[in-house]
Amino acid sequence: TNAIISDNSGIAGVSMNSNNTLTNVSVYNQSGGGGNQFDSGIFIDGNFNSLTDITLIGNYRQGLYVDGTTGYYGDNNNYTNIVASGSTYGVWLLDVENDTFVNLTAEDNSLNGIWMESSCKGIQIINSTIRNNSGDSIYASYDGSDSHTIINTAIENNSGDGIILGGDYNQIINRDRKSVV
Repeated sequence: TNAIISDNSGIAGVSMNSNNTLTNVSVYNQSGGGGNQFDSGIFIDGNFNSLTDITLIGNYRQGLYVDGTTGYYGDNNNYTNIVASGSTYGVWLLDVENDTFVNLTAEDNSLNGIWMESSCKGIQIINSTIRNNSGDSIYASYDGSDSHTIINTAIENNSGDGIILGGDYNQIINRDRKSVV
């Protein structure tokens, strides 16, 4: 896949269920279909997806929204080289398990860089940069969200808290990165 998707008014620039591969795609200025939580650059409600070299800029509510409550779940997805910038939330995960982000940049969003709510479990954020967001850099809710791992991730210049990890069994491992919180 090699595509630019821009200036649409539907719910998502790209909507995916399970077992998809998306590579080298940019979604810009997705304005949203009705002001609901699904309004996003990319919306996923499925498992075992692979997204690589994705740019999400200026989308209405969030750059990437993964919903594990729709019956298709949102588990075991892999994201590599993702930029999520200029939206309300860079990445929003809802009831998702075992998703992995490598080289994610979530920056310049009007609220949080990454928002995890409602029993997200086992999310890994590796070699990433979360910066210049007007809210928290990474927020994991206290309602059953646990077992997250953040490795070598720079957290810089966010207006809210650096990292909030509700729940239990979370790890932050920082090797060779210049700043955390």
